[in-house]
Amino acid sequence: MEYEILSDHRIERYSHSKLKTFEQCPYQYKLHYVDYPPVEGESNGFSELGSHAHSILERHLRGEIQQFEMSSVFEEEFAEKVPSGVSIVFENGYRKYLTDSYKEQCKLFFDTFEGFEGYEVVGIEEGFNYVLQLGDKISEVTGIIDVILKDQEDNYYIVDWKSKSAFANKNEVEEYAKQLYIYSLHIQRKYGKFPVELQFYQFRIRHKEIIKFSKKSLDNTLEWVYNIVKSIEEEQFYLPMDFDVGKDADFFCRCLCEYGQNGICDYYKNYSQKLEGMKRCLI
Repeated sequence: MEYEILSDHRIERYSHSKLKTFEQCPYQYKLHYVDYPPVEGESNGFSELGSHAHSILERHLRGEIQQFEMSSVFEEEFAEKVPSGVSIVFENGYRKYLTDSYKEQCKLFFDTFEGFEGYEVVGIEEGFNYVLQLGDKISEVTGIIDVILKDQEDNYYIVDWKSKSAFANKNEVEEYAKQLYIYSLHIQRKYGKFPVELQFYQFRIRHKEIIKFSKKSLDNTLEWVYNIVKSIEEEQFYLPMDFDVGKDADFFCRCLCEYGQNGICDYYKNYSQKLEGMKRCLI
């Protein structure tokens, strides 16, 4: 029987955020995941705030801090954990600071958080990885699930903390839900059944978005994973997102991208300079 030992063969590892990065901007993907060593970007206040709130909630669920302590611990650690502050920069260069309002919104959530009464918390920041074959593509999938709940009838629920504001529409909810559908494969593998619900806890606005598990949506997510992996494997140029498609692209680069907001991305730097030149011509 013929065989081959693939001593230097490696299965590529993907997370939802890695796949989403490529879909959003192949050039950002290149800087973060392809170049070696990776190009070091700059953190932003939105991600720092989300990570800090996640930490508070994780420690509370693990019994390390009490519910009545969450808000004060969040406040005490805020300057260290969110050194960038939270702000958005407009096209004209004006920066609007949101730190105080975002901080108060989070503290109000912590003060009124009642936990998960009626459910058993069976997973907290639970990491996973599994080898997934989709058609002719074999990949290692990895992720971290914020909270896994179980009810008295042995139904499972995935909870994901989100600092974002309200979803714009149903399509945006479905887009975000891809992350949790990828997580649902871990639930099925570990417990032998898929979760019945996927939940986004948008703690800053104190809203819980509930998504009933759907096999059709899972299939759509797996098709999305396959197509993104295929595109990554075939990619040669890693061009940036199209800045002219609308304000969303410009806002992402200006306020959220770890490379766009500090001038590391030459593409966005040139785009910004072009915009500035056009504005001068109009004066």
